[in-house]
Amino acid sequence: MLPDRKPLYAALAEKIAQSIEQGAYPVGSFLPTETQLCDQYRVSRTTVREAVRALQDLRLVSRRQGSGTIVISDRVPGKYVLEIDAIPDLWQYVEATELKVGTTRKIARDQALVPLPDNSGEWYLIEAVRFLDGKPLAWKHV
Repeated sequence: MLPDRKPLYAALAEKIAQSIEQGAYPVGSFLPTETQLCDQYRVSRTTVREAVRALQDLRLVSRRQGSGTIVISDRVPGKYVLEIDAIPDLWQYVEATELKVGTTRKIARDQALVPLPDNSGEWYLIEAVRFLDGKPLAWKHV
Protein backbone atom coordinates (compact mmCIF):
# COMPACT_ATOMS: atom_id res chain seq x y z
CA MET A 1 0.00 0.00 0.00
CA LEU A 2 1.35 3.43 -0.95
CA PRO A 3 1.45 6.11 1.73
CA ASP A 4 -1.02 8.99 1.37
CA ARG A 5 0.80 12.09 0.12
CA LYS A 6 -0.57 15.59 0.19
CA PRO A 7 0.24 18.09 -2.51
CA LEU A 8 3.03 20.41 -1.38
CA TYR A 9 0.72 23.46 -1.31
CA ALA A 10 -1.73 21.59 0.99
CA ALA A 11 1.07 20.65 3.39
CA LEU A 12 2.27 24.27 3.40
CA ALA A 13 -1.27 25.57 3.99
CA GLU A 14 -1.57 23.18 6.93
CA LYS A 15 1.74 24.41 8.42
CA ILE A 16 0.70 28.06 8.09
CA ALA A 17 -2.76 27.30 9.52
CA GLN A 18 -1.10 25.65 12.54
CA SER A 19 1.11 28.72 12.98
CA ILE A 20 -1.99 30.93 12.88
CA GLU A 21 -3.78 28.73 15.41
CA GLN A 22 -0.74 28.76 17.74
CA GLY A 23 -0.59 32.57 17.65
CA ALA A 24 2.48 33.09 15.46
CA TYR A 25 0.25 35.22 13.20
CA PRO A 26 -2.52 36.75 15.37
CA VAL A 27 -5.86 37.82 13.95
CA GLY A 28 -5.41 41.23 12.36
CA SER A 29 -1.74 40.70 11.53
CA PHE A 30 -0.27 40.23 8.08
CA LEU A 31 1.30 37.02 6.84
CA PRO A 32 4.84 37.35 5.48
CA THR A 33 5.04 38.26 1.79
CA GLU A 34 5.02 35.56 -0.88
CA THR A 35 8.77 36.02 -1.33
CA GLN A 36 9.39 35.66 2.40
CA LEU A 37 7.25 32.51 2.57
CA CYS A 38 9.11 31.09 -0.45
CA ASP A 39 12.42 31.66 1.32
CA GLN A 40 11.20 30.44 4.70
CA TYR A 41 9.72 27.15 3.41
CA ARG A 42 11.99 26.74 0.36
CA VAL A 43 9.13 26.34 -2.07
CA SER A 44 8.09 28.00 -5.33
CA ARG A 45 5.91 31.07 -5.58
CA THR A 46 3.19 28.92 -7.21
CA THR A 47 3.17 26.63 -4.15
CA VAL A 48 2.88 29.64 -1.82
CA ARG A 49 0.06 31.16 -3.89
CA GLU A 50 -1.91 27.90 -3.86
CA ALA A 51 -1.35 27.50 -0.12
CA VAL A 52 -2.57 31.04 0.57
CA ARG A 53 -5.55 30.44 -1.73
CA ALA A 54 -6.39 27.34 0.34
CA LEU A 55 -6.15 29.40 3.55
CA GLN A 56 -8.44 31.98 1.97
CA ASP A 57 -10.94 29.24 1.03
CA LEU A 58 -10.86 28.14 4.69
CA ARG A 59 -11.62 31.76 5.69
CA LEU A 60 -8.44 32.07 7.75
CA VAL A 61 -6.96 34.90 5.67
CA SER A 62 -8.09 37.65 3.33
CA ARG A 63 -5.97 38.87 0.43
CA ARG A 64 -6.01 42.32 -1.09
CA GLN A 65 -3.77 43.10 -4.02
CA GLY A 66 -1.16 45.65 -3.02
CA SER A 67 -2.01 45.38 0.69
CA GLY A 68 -0.95 41.86 1.57
CA THR A 69 -2.58 38.90 3.27
CA ILE A 70 -4.24 39.53 6.62
CA VAL A 71 -5.25 36.90 9.18
CA ILE A 72 -9.02 37.13 9.77
CA SER A 73 -9.54 34.03 11.96
CA ASP A 74 -7.39 31.78 14.10
CA ARG A 75 -9.44 28.66 13.45
CA VAL A 76 -11.41 27.18 10.60
CA PRO A 77 -15.08 27.98 11.11
CA GLY A 78 -17.46 25.04 11.21
CA LYS A 79 -19.19 24.47 7.95
CA TYR A 80 -22.61 23.01 7.20
CA VAL A 81 -23.72 22.60 3.63
CA LEU A 82 -27.36 22.13 2.73
CA GLU A 83 -27.71 20.32 -0.56
CA ILE A 84 -30.76 21.19 -2.60
CA ASP A 85 -31.28 19.28 -5.84
CA ALA A 86 -34.35 20.96 -7.29
CA ILE A 87 -36.60 24.02 -7.03
CA PRO A 88 -39.27 22.11 -5.03
CA ASP A 89 -36.58 21.26 -2.44
CA LEU A 90 -35.69 24.93 -2.16
CA TRP A 91 -39.32 25.93 -1.77
CA GLN A 92 -39.84 23.31 0.96
CA TYR A 93 -36.78 24.71 2.80
CA VAL A 94 -38.24 28.23 2.63
CA GLU A 95 -41.74 27.12 3.70
CA ALA A 96 -40.55 24.93 6.59
CA THR A 97 -38.18 27.47 8.14
CA GLU A 98 -38.38 31.00 9.52
CA LEU A 99 -35.92 33.74 8.59
CA LYS A 100 -35.04 36.39 11.19
CA VAL A 101 -32.88 39.30 10.05
CA GLY A 102 -30.33 40.26 12.69
CA THR A 103 -28.47 43.23 11.26
CA THR A 104 -28.56 45.32 8.13
CA ARG A 105 -25.99 48.01 7.50
CA LYS A 106 -24.72 50.02 4.60
CA ILE A 107 -21.10 49.24 3.67
CA ALA A 108 -18.55 50.77 1.35
CA ARG A 109 -17.66 48.63 -1.67
CA ASP A 110 -14.08 48.17 -0.41
CA GLN A 111 -15.29 46.84 2.98
CA ALA A 112 -16.73 43.67 1.44
CA LEU A 113 -14.94 40.36 2.03
CA VAL A 114 -15.27 39.56 -1.67
CA PRO A 115 -14.88 41.85 -4.67
CA LEU A 116 -18.10 43.65 -5.56
CA PRO A 117 -19.00 44.99 -9.00
CA ASP A 118 -18.10 48.61 -9.59
CA ASN A 119 -21.28 50.64 -9.75
CA SER A 120 -22.72 53.79 -8.29
CA GLY A 121 -25.33 52.01 -6.17
CA GLU A 122 -25.30 51.39 -2.44
CA TRP A 123 -24.17 48.10 -0.85
CA TYR A 124 -25.64 46.53 2.27
CA LEU A 125 -24.46 43.74 4.54
CA ILE A 126 -27.34 41.64 5.84
CA GLU A 127 -26.96 39.00 8.54
CA ALA A 128 -29.83 36.66 9.32
CA VAL A 129 -30.56 33.30 10.91
CA ARG A 130 -32.93 30.71 9.51
CA PHE A 131 -34.78 28.68 12.17
CA LEU A 132 -36.43 25.27 12.04
CA ASP A 133 -38.87 24.47 14.85
CA GLY A 134 -37.50 27.38 16.88
CA LYS A 135 -33.89 26.15 16.66
CA PRO A 136 -31.17 27.88 14.60
CA LEU A 137 -30.49 26.04 11.36
CA ALA A 138 -28.45 28.38 9.16
CA TRP A 139 -26.64 31.70 9.49
CA LYS A 140 -26.73 33.92 6.41
CA HIS A 141 -24.23 36.64 5.59
CA VAL A 142 -25.37 38.41 2.41
